[in-house]
Amino acid sequence: MSQLKEEVNELQKNISGRIVQSSRNELVVSMRFLEYALSKLRFMPNYSIKSIQTDGRMVSFNPEFLIDTFKTSRFLCNRTQFHILLHCIFRHPFNCVSKNAEVWDLACDIAAEYILDGIKSKSIDYSVDKPKKQAIYNALSSLKYKNAQSIYYKLTEDPALLATVKEDAALFLLDDHKIWHRISKSDGDKIQDLEKDEEGNNENEENQEIKPNPDDMETKIEFKEEDSDEENKKSDQDLSKEIQDFLRQQNLEDAEEEWEDVSEKLEIDLESFNKQIGEDSMDLLQHLKINNQRKYDYGSFLRKFAALQEENVINDEEFDYIYYTFGLSLYKNMPLIEPLEYKESEKIREFAVAIDTSGSCSNGLIQKFLEYTYSILFSSEVFASKVNIHIIQCDADIKRDDKITTAEEMETLLNEFTAFGNGGTDFRPVFNYIDDLIEKKEFHNLRGLIYFTDGYGVFPEVPPKNYETAFVFVDEEPTSITVPPWAIKLVLSKNEINSLDYKRM
Repeated sequence: MSQLKEEVNELQKNISGRIVQSSRNELVVSMRFLEYALSKLRFMPNYSIKSIQTDGRMVSFNPEFLIDTFKTSRFLCNRTQFHILLHCIFRHPFNCVSKNAEVWDLACDIAAEYILDGIKSKSIDYSVDKPKKQAIYNALSSLKYKNAQSIYYKLTEDPALLATVKEDAALFLLDDHKIWHRISKSDGDKIQDLEKDEEGNNENEENQEIKPNPDDMETKIEFKEEDSDEENKKSDQDLSKEIQDFLRQQNLEDAEEEWEDVSEKLEIDLESFNKQIGEDSMDLLQHLKINNQRKYDYGSFLRKFAALQEENVINDEEFDYIYYTFGLSLYKNMPLIEPLEYKESEKIREFAVAIDTSGSCSNGLIQKFLEYTYSILFSSEVFASKVNIHIIQCDADIKRDDKITTAEEMETLLNEFTAFGNGGTDFRPVFNYIDDLIEKKEFHNLRGLIYFTDGYGVFPEVPPKNYETAFVFVDEEPTSITVPPWAIKLVLSKNEINSLDYKRM
């Protein structure tokens, strides 16, 4: 009987392998730009799982499930393979840390299906209850781009919408995501295992912690000393687990980097086939452009404002101990060289922050941005003790200018902050105002300007001569607004700013 089962399993593996190859061939024939990306999917039969899943490195599938899916429709097999490919291309398995597992899985499936529904190819034309799916897409119409991150935050912010979408979650479900959350790691947390967690709930209740009796303390100490070998074994096991965790994490990082390269290559291929693909795959190309956009690190940008200056501190780095000790030995208490009492260092001294207070920027978000900036600057070693910062509020004109010279003044501003202005947006008055401040010697060595805005305004035609400029946009996708070539573009999401753990100094 066992031999017959082995033969059946071998036959199923052979048939399912042919199905995988057939689906790949059909996808490549209908969409040539997918050839390179599809070649990176590695499939492996696995009878221990119920359906099909990927961890970003391997696609595991139950052969019986795949055969049953093919019986339903070969187009469904094609669509499932493309669906999984999209998860990998957009690095969904690697971005689930610190997210609600159920909501993230749902957001990723909706994002993948939204792209697939926009591609009018017969090879993937299999979707049940399209009107219901369209109704959910319409409910997410306020999102400019329906990628997984945007959908996730929309669902978490709107519990009523989340409840509605959950009812029809099966419309978007083609693969299993449990493995994503078992391999992902949070800071200082153990590897998550959803199935084991569920099984272990009852055990945790039974195995309550028993407080030791003080009378038994001596016995317990002696017991620990006798079992030192067992403790050594446990420490060896812990070390082995740490090594395995490290290797697992390294493999995940390598896999994520590989799919990042695949995503960039696919974007190039799509642009090459631009005339042939028509408008059907333009959503995919647009999402790839957003996904592959290189973003500046906001904290690193602030540190670029550093200006070289001298500090009145002992400079140990340029102090020569050989001459110092030689002088002490030769002339007793007379060293030949003294340590320098100053050193050159990179310190942020002067910069300007322009805040767009037009109607589209909320007061709460502006204050959060200031707190975000403040927490980065005043927690870093590159911030000078004495500074010259101008917080300029503006819309189509200059509304207010607060000069900050110390951390205490910044604290006061944050505590009493009120936004002034509610008109349109024009960037040019700020640049003219800063030029006037430079002429009046209000700035001696201005390193840069940070302009916090929604992006809808008139940019100056002539770039500033003596300082760098960064336009910081909130919740705007990188492709939606074009800045002048002399400016740096930064994008911060509302959730990124609002989730900042801000602590007063």
